[in-house]
Amino acid sequence: MLGAGRARGTGFRHEALLYAGERDFVERAVAFIENGIAAGEPTLVVVDRRKIARLRERLRSDSALVAFADMSEVGANPAHLIPALRGFVDGHPADQALRVMGEVIWPGQSEDALAEYQRHEALTNMAFAGSNLWAICPYDVSALDAATITAESWPV
Repeated sequence: MLGAGRARGTGFRHEALLYAGERDFVERAVAFIENGIAAGEPTLVVVDRRKIARLRERLRSDSALVAFADMSEVGANPAHLIPALRGFVDGHPADQALRVMGEVIWPGQSEDALAEYQRHEALTNMAFAGSNLWAICPYDVSALDAATITAESWPV
């Protein structure tokens, strides 16, 4: 099940969450967040304002373990994303299992922005190797073209 708990110290994970439309996103994201709450894992969710509102409506608890941030602010400059995530990770003990959900790629981005966000995805792997961070990056397969979702098309 997406987002089921994991043992402390299991290391860095960076996964795509492929979803089809907002309803599917909310269902999958809520499962990831609620499983994190149940496991005692602090979670940072960085998505657009509309999705934040939908998630808050659906979550069964208003847990102090969950923080939300608007991607249009945090990710306005892709170079600010990793430092923001680093601040979240560094704000917890090194052995604490943590979760992040960040939707950095969405329909309508310019080619230049898309290339920068794709680089961010690759750099995230290097920046958090050895941490206890579980990063989930949602991609709307109903709105993005296959080349955007497929790693083979990404600059490295």
